[in-house]
Amino acid sequence: MARVRLSSIVSSIDGSIGGATFQSGLFGNVIRQRPNSKKTSTAYQQRIHNVMRSVQTYWMSMTNEQRRQWEQYIAFVNSTIKRDKNILASGYSFFCRYNFCRVFFGAPCSQVIVYSSNPNWPSFLSLKNESNVLNCYVSVDFIAESVVPMLALSYRQSLSSIFLRKATRLMSIDGIVNLSFSITNSYLVQFGVLPQVGESVSYSLYWFHSSKPLISAVQSGTVIIS
Repeated sequence: MARVRLSSIVSSIDGSIGGATFQSGLFGNVIRQRPNSKKTSTAYQQRIHNVMRSVQTYWMSMTNEQRRQWEQYIAFVNSTIKRDKNILASGYSFFCRYNFCRVFFGAPCSQVIVYSSNPNWPSFLSLKNESNVLNCYVSVDFIAESVVPMLALSYRQSLSSIFLRKATRLMSIDGIVNLSFSITNSYLVQFGVLPQVGESVSYSLYWFHSSKPLISAVQSGTVIIS
């Protein structure tokens, strides 16, 4: 801690600069060093930050004309902001959302725009613990539709709990069988133990096309494990 002596030029000082905070107290004006933050990011949070950072870096490397094409494309896909379905999202936000999905699953960013109709988006049906294998069942053969699921799940919760979006974590896919996909390993990495039959979790599911900048609407809610 250090004391600060004011002059005719500087009559008062308050606030923070860098790692220092200026304060006025009983014994005059002092400067204190702010303590370092003790918050640390989890491996999952760090992964999400890294994915988003790489997508934003790619956007900045594009030309103005390439960015302009995404701003024009947004009217075609009719992607709107969450709070008002009458207001279109920006081309930047749609680009980031679509390419976040790609990079999350290990694919490179794509600036290619293909004007195409939506595929037959699958719907969420159920979540089953089958001999300690956690499988998500959907309504449509998503491999044939060339779409990839972005499923987020929470830790097991009471049956009376409401949907908790902030408690969910995105799942990676272990394997695909018919109209289902497994997320066992990813769930164990995030939460340590699988939800059992009769328990409830929050879920959020949307889809993105593997080669075209198309994203489905989001399904969310709570589901009882069967």
